[in-house]
Amino acid sequence: MVQEHELIVGGLASLQVMVEKLATGGLVARQDVADFGRFFRDFADKCHHGKEEDRLFVKMIEVGFPRIVARSL
Repeated sequence: MVQEHELIVGGLASLQVMVEKLATGGLVARQDVADFGRFFRDFADKCHHGKEEDRLFVKMIEVGFPRIVARSL
């Protein structure tokens, strides 16, 4: 999951570049915007966050983390 976090951080960095380009009047392709949305929706939210919910947080609770702390991370 650490590698997935690194991939998501890289995606965020790329998105920041796009935002800065738009903020200074630059243009970006609609498809690029759609691709970012798809990446964050499908990979970061569904795939990665699903693993955290189904695996990581369950293990954290098993080893003694309070349920409220594990679920709020």
